[in-house]
Amino acid sequence: LNNFNNFHRKEELQLERHVQQVPYRTTVWCADPSNGFKCPETKQEFFFNYSSFIHEFFFVRIASLLIKKVKKVKITLAFIRYGEKISYRSVPKIVTKYVKQCCEGYQQISNNTCIPLCDPPCWRGVCTAPNNCTCDAGYGGSSCSEDCPPFYWGPNCKIPCDCSHGAYCDPVTGICHCLAGYTGKHCRIPCDSEHWGPSCAYRCLCQNGGACNPVDGSCKCLPGYTGPLCLEKCEQGKHGPNCIYDCKCQNGAHCNEKDGSCLCLAGFSGRFCENRCEKGFYGIDCSGKCGCYNENECDPITGECLCVGFTGKYCEEQCPRNMYGSNCSQKCNCVHEAHCHPITGSCICPQGFHGKHCDQKICPFDRFGVKCENECVCNSNNTKLCHPITGTCSCKAGYTGAACNSLCPIFYYGENCDKKCDCNLNTGSQCDPFNGKCICAAGYHGIQCNEKCTEGTFGVECKSYCDCRNGASCDHRFGICNCTAGWRGPQCSLRCWGGHAGVGCKTCNCTNGAGCNPVTGECICPAGWHGPNCELPCSKNRYGLLCSQECQCKNGAACDSVTGECSCEDGWAGLDCSVPCPSGDQMACTNECPCIHGICVNGSTTCTCRPGYTGLLCAEECPFGTYGEKCSGKCKCELGCDPRTGVCLQCPAGWSGASCEQSCLPEMWGAQCSTHCACTAHAECDNIDGTCHCYNGYTGKHCENECPIGRWGINCSQKCNTCKNNGKCSPIDGECRCEPACGEGQWGPDCMNECKCASDRKICNSISGICHCAAGLKGDLCNEYCPDGFWGPDCAFKCSCEMKNSKCQAITGKCVCKAGFTGLLCDKKCRKGFWGDDCANICNCDKKFCDPVIGCCDENDYRCRSLSIHCIFAFSFNADISRSRNNANLNINTLSLNPSILSR
Repeated sequence: LNNFNNFHRKEELQLERHVQQVPYRTTVWCADPSNGFKCPETKQEFFFNYSSFIHEFFFVRIASLLIKKVKKVKITLAFIRYGEKISYRSVPKIVTKYVKQCCEGYQQISNNTCIPLCDPPCWRGVCTAPNNCTCDAGYGGSSCSEDCPPFYWGPNCKIPCDCSHGAYCDPVTGICHCLAGYTGKHCRIPCDSEHWGPSCAYRCLCQNGGACNPVDGSCKCLPGYTGPLCLEKCEQGKHGPNCIYDCKCQNGAHCNEKDGSCLCLAGFSGRFCENRCEKGFYGIDCSGKCGCYNENECDPITGECLCVGFTGKYCEEQCPRNMYGSNCSQKCNCVHEAHCHPITGSCICPQGFHGKHCDQKICPFDRFGVKCENECVCNSNNTKLCHPITGTCSCKAGYTGAACNSLCPIFYYGENCDKKCDCNLNTGSQCDPFNGKCICAAGYHGIQCNEKCTEGTFGVECKSYCDCRNGASCDHRFGICNCTAGWRGPQCSLRCWGGHAGVGCKTCNCTNGAGCNPVTGECICPAGWHGPNCELPCSKNRYGLLCSQECQCKNGAACDSVTGECSCEDGWAGLDCSVPCPSGDQMACTNECPCIHGICVNGSTTCTCRPGYTGLLCAEECPFGTYGEKCSGKCKCELGCDPRTGVCLQCPAGWSGASCEQSCLPEMWGAQCSTHCACTAHAECDNIDGTCHCYNGYTGKHCENECPIGRWGINCSQKCNTCKNNGKCSPIDGECRCEPACGEGQWGPDCMNECKCASDRKICNSISGICHCAAGLKGDLCNEYCPDGFWGPDCAFKCSCEMKNSKCQAITGKCVCKAGFTGLLCDKKCRKGFWGDDCANICNCDKKFCDPVIGCCDENDYRCRSLSIHCIFAFSFNADISRSRNNANLNINTLSLNPSILSR
């Protein structure tokens, strides 16, 4: 209900249904062509028509209408009208309609065609009459749901198959699908020898005459072959088809892989080669006849005579003495010159001996003679046997002499000293007199001592490991490091001192305070200097490092070669002296400008800063790490540099120089190289922390101590081998320095030989006679002094002195400075006010010139550079001299020097 103006009204109406049955006649269509496809009977049908309508009334508003089929329909209408009524009625309507209908067993489809019905439906066929299926080829049964049974094909499976040998017949087409081994339309043709499989579709792959199975293609191999394709020959020991039989051949005979027959090796015969050749025969089928003498047999294979107790091609010669057995290849075990049986090797002892090997004397060890009545004179420790009849001494290996008192002569060894050593004498090796083994000198190894120690090892038997750094090579004998350019110290771990470079850290030829590259020696010039040796000042218009910057000074101003600052002439001012002073008054140039480290531009208050300064008033130094004009330079120092020049203000410990590129001088170390080293002459001082790096043979905080007994090498880190016969281990190279077995100056058997060494003590090897040179000497006879630059025993060590300024003491290696030089390595000139040897003398020359070599010189003394004479002093000479102060020309006919003066 809808509410309008608080007035509500509801009416219910009931719609009556009027049903009237109307008979009518219709014709049914049948599948009967004789009657025009019409059925003879007529069918009665009733058609019900229901209708309703609304009788119109004035201003009727229908709110809703609901009509239900056939049954009574309740219609609820909502409307709004005061005093109005709606009425309804149902009017039956009769309609006549004719309908075509299929016969029983048929079904009408959309185009008014009747088709037959099959129940159940035809699955693989067509329904051609009610419940009658015509099946597709390959199918049968009432509903075409069954496959054709075997041996039938076609529609409804009515056609019998015509296939042979069990071939499969296609139920649709009737085509025969042959089983393996047959082909042809009806599968009646067997596969030929080259094909196999269903319809003979595959080609056979059998090799070596193998037969192919037409069904599965497998190969049946001929005798002698096997494998899936008959590719493999029978392995040794097998034969026959597919190699299924075991061979029966013996003694290595070859088995024929086809029939198993045996091909005998030489020396055998028989069906299976089971028989060795009979004595006296050899070869294939034992057809050869032996020709050996002395009842010796021959090899059944080669026919070679197998001699026992005899030798020669046909065993025609008896074994030589001390040999016996097969081909006389065995050595008799008999001693004391006893004979042995050539066949059995049994010993036939001479008079005075007995035992299996004739090794037992009838007399006691120290007696001889027919009745053992004589006493032997042999040295019992070195003697193997005193002959029981003759008393002759047979020495043990390594000894010789009538009484076996002497060692074998040099380079001989063994029993009777009859074997020569096979050692390389040029490497200083020795030979063990007992077994001949080579005893290599330090630095060599190998059976013959031919090979130097491999890189990284050194010393006796090359057992020590080198500790050389920075690319240094190691001496294979003593482990001494040969430093590469720019390095020094026992282990080449220290940089060359400042002002030194190259191999051996030689003095650089740089001037004016320049440093140098420690490797190449190239000079590193300070600001204001250039040239190969930094000997040239910057030209007038250049300044700074390497004179690389151009001066900006104008109007005749001088340019500082280090900082580039301009010194203005009177009347000019400004950073580059380009600003004229008012009225030429120099004082006026100094007033009013507020720039602290700069100049005012064109009389304004704008500042142009001098190198090293920055800021509005040029009051601030360049920031840390920069320097120069506009602070554009980058410092090369870790701890900062001069803001004007770029020179390092403070170097890391161990370094100095404008760019901190120079290592401290030898005796200095630490920050600013200000601390004196405490190391002895047996060490190098570390420029950074002052640590003493000891040379071979020394240890201690300052390398003041020799290695303790049993140790050697750098920091005494190596352990000595055990030296025998009171020998001592060298703390420098680890070699055993043997005490002479003979008296001093003697060597050889019975110490009968005299050492040829030229040194005072004439110390030589008591066995070989090789001289042991004292420190400062070398050569085979120790008759040569060490050359300049070397020292120690055999001159094995290289001096580290600055050789042009000093002499290296050949015994200790100490540097002895020439006059005018000082320092551990004599690489420093005397300081001002000192002169003489090691700069030990103080100058007392008043206003005279003090020469660092000879001291004071007066005005009559001259320096003659062309003769390398610093000052002619305290000697007399007779000469014709033409000279001038500016250009000295000397014509000297005779010259006599006072020997007390040493000058160059």
